[in-house]
Amino acid sequence: MVRIEGGIVIGRPVEDVFDFVADERNEPLYNPRMIRAEKVTPGPVDKGTRWAATIESRGRPSTWSSS
Repeated sequence: MVRIEGGIVIGRPVEDVFDFVADERNEPLYNPRMIRAEKVTPGPVDKGTRWAATIESRGRPSTWSSS
């Protein structure tokens, strides 16, 4: 089995990076397969937040939602 590891240094506090990645609406900015992401529950991002997203897979869009 091949194992590939990598890393990147981000010059920001870990809390800022976590908040950015935890907000699924930001994923299209760093994941080229993510076409769209939206928060479907009201209020701030927190435990229980639900998302709907469209991802391109094998050249076709695939929509999913969290529950």
